[in-house]
Amino acid sequence: MPWLTKFRFLSGLQCRLRLWFEIHQPIEEEVEPGVAILQGRSFDEAVRRMHPGVVISREKGMPAVTAETLRSLALGDSAPQVMYQPAFRSEDLTFIADILRRAGDGFELTEVKASTGVKERHIPDAAFQALVLGRFGVATRRVFIGHVNNWFVLERLGDYDGLLVEPDVTDEVMAYLPTAAALVDDLRIVMGDPVAPVVEVGSHCVTPYECPFFGRCHGAQPAGADYPVESLPRGGKMMQALIDEGYEDLRQAPSARPR
Repeated sequence: MPWLTKFRFLSGLQCRLRLWFEIHQPIEEEVEPGVAILQGRSFDEAVRRMHPGVVISREKGMPAVTAETLRSLALGDSAPQVMYQPAFRSEDLTFIADILRRAGDGFELTEVKASTGVKERHIPDAAFQALVLGRFGVATRRVFIGHVNNWFVLERLGDYDGLLVEPDVTDEVMAYLPTAAALVDDLRIVMGDPVAPVVEVGSHCVTPYECPFFGRCHGAQPAGADYPVESLPRGGKMMQALIDEGYEDLRQAPSARPR
């Protein structure tokens, strides 16, 4: 059974078929990091400058990262107060945390996002991490989403104090934990099934991000509209509403609605 990583958990949350493709029929060609990913890495580096700590290297692979994390945790009172990129594994569940801070007899978890606020999709992300930490045996006292302070002004080169905002989402994450646990069981079945699940195309194909297998699913659809409703960029709720109302082509949509 392949590992259920945080990335795969989020893929399965978006679409079971996407997760199945990633396991059984992955995209073979390498994909260059997108602008958003590169920006996210730059933000992570700035955060580490603001709050110095131990960075666990990922260069030697996941087993080595997990082993190094265990060694750091075993140091007791001498253990680092802040760790960046520590890795945890419980059975087939695994993830790499952005920031883990000691807090009394437990830890505080921060998931860093290169966004300007907490989004709904961030809660399942953090909940999966808290679930794995709990099963690993690490007590998570508080959970935060670290995001960009859009009021921040860089006044001196290298001084990023105030760039990161960390809203407390502990209550939301803990409330989602039972859902995350049930979803984990479901996704394990999907990953182990040799037969692809049947999933209709819809708004989930582009929400919250366009699926990398978008072409596979939509290319398999029968010929139809020249301007399908599903092609609406970041359509979200509007796209789903049009589909629910029976519209197939964007040219059929009511003129009062933006296209």
